[in-house]
Amino acid sequence: MLFVSNDSPLGSVNNHVDSAMFFMSGKAWANGLVPYVDFSDSKGPLLWLIEMVGYWISPTDYHGVWILSVVMMTFTFYFCWKTAMAVLHRPWLSMCVAVTMALVYFLGFDFLETRAETWCNLPVIYVIYLVVKKIVTDRPLRRLQPLEALMFGVAFMSCLLVKWSIAVMMLSLCGALLFLTWKSGLVSVVKAIGWFVAGCALLAAPFAVYLCCVGAFRPFVEEYFSATSASVGLGEHMDYVGFYLNQARRIYHSPVSVVTVILGLAGGYMLFRKHGWEKWLLPLCYCVFFAIGSYKNWWLYYLQASMSFSVLGIICMAEKLWGGGK
Repeated sequence: MLFVSNDSPLGSVNNHVDSAMFFMSGKAWANGLVPYVDFSDSKGPLLWLIEMVGYWISPTDYHGVWILSVVMMTFTFYFCWKTAMAVLHRPWLSMCVAVTMALVYFLGFDFLETRAETWCNLPVIYVIYLVVKKIVTDRPLRRLQPLEALMFGVAFMSCLLVKWSIAVMMLSLCGALLFLTWKSGLVSVVKAIGWFVAGCALLAAPFAVYLCCVGAFRPFVEEYFSATSASVGLGEHMDYVGFYLNQARRIYHSPVSVVTVILGLAGGYMLFRKHGWEKWLLPLCYCVFFAIGSYKNWWLYYLQASMSFSVLGIICMAEKLWGGGK
């Protein structure tokens, strides 16, 4: 990231677009302004908090934000490795898969600056890891452990508090996990949902209390949810079929998009093709990411949040070339 991120010490303070707004919002909050009252944008308070911490670390440039993004991407690659290990059971081969994911995450256009979607890479890959882990686990043992379900809730809420549309996409992964844990019994599912809700509350409660104390909770809801959702419609006379065909055309002309779509869709199917109906779970989840990202009318932004699915295709290729097993 020292060489690919524009926020790094080798980068430039210029050529920042969205990230400049994010950083100024974090700076405003650090200097006593109230979010969604004194300043606002279409992003969530967790993003402002991250940017505020980055501002505290380095107030005159983006180096503080870069340090935080390095930490975040380190854990992201760790869960890429964990996902590969769940299938391949070979540490060094799994490490190669994780390293290869750097080509996906950092290719060209998609990492010119640290976007809101970038911060969602970690929670998305964590939940993908949980889904993969449960697919390859014997059905009676698929129940979500309390810590897994708790962190699942934290992951979901972190996306909701950064960019809520990414959390809507993650509902597909939530459904996949519920399907996979259903065979463990209704009691296990109810317990998992309880721990999931607890994880959501654990992260959301401090923000809710703060926003209520400063009288910003209602402006937060109106600006972050209502105003944002009202500004991203397709239009009254939009032809939906033509719209999605146009999105497909745009992806065709973006090499990064073509590669990630193939790795995500084909990899998710081929990797688990011997697992019956379960082979469709992750491809369907990816389709939900694509459909919602296209609906927002700027797929290339949402591409960053869906890149974690590419690990499935890379694992599949590694398994074919070098084999899995312990």
